[in-house]
Amino acid sequence: MANEIQKTGPVGLSNNVAGVNQQAEKIVNVNRADSITTGNITNNMYFAASDRKQQVIAGNFGTSHEYYSLFVQFEEEFYDQGHFYVRKDRALNTTLTSDSIRDEINALEPEAIERIKTFPAIFCSENHDMGKTDDDQMAYYGLVTDVKVQDNGIKVYYRVLNAIPQQILNEHLFELGMHGNDRFNELNNTHWAIKRIDLVATLKEIGVSVFALS
Repeated sequence: MANEIQKTGPVGLSNNVAGVNQQAEKIVNVNRADSITTGNITNNMYFAASDRKQQVIAGNFGTSHEYYSLFVQFEEEFYDQGHFYVRKDRALNTTLTSDSIRDEINALEPEAIERIKTFPAIFCSENHDMGKTDDDQMAYYGLVTDVKVQDNGIKVYYRVLNAIPQQILNEHLFELGMHGNDRFNELNNTHWAIKRIDLVATLKEIGVSVFALS
């Protein structure tokens, strides 16, 4: 498969993320969440720790408990924040995106993009093997901060909050609403899909604790 992705972003996020100790088997990387009120407007400020710097996230992102976005990119290196491109023919595929939202989202009108920004997201590069990957490959839980439809593809802006060993996702395809099996699955296929799954709750059930924004 040709490399379809343009890589951008600042200094990379280490897999060795620092954070608050919690009762979870996997990765936690959040120090605190505060709320600042100015007049009648309240902005939630989320502080996510990496080994290099503090990231501050402000705004109404990632609050949905009904849907999440799954991005699988060919050899993408995800950073603390940045953007990547999804080919239009690889976005919101009719067989991989939930029927309950596909028609509403597929046109990517401004209202739909604002709704997408409320969905938590998983960002992955393709599995290193068929239906599985090695222990060192990381997927990332985070937010879509903007989407721009362009002639050269769909430009997705993102911010990373937690790293997750990708093999765990391969082992829990059904729970996460992903298609495939131990020979070939969605994590072997560059695409963008939206799943009708409560991502944070499901990750917790399979032993992965991430930073919930609401």
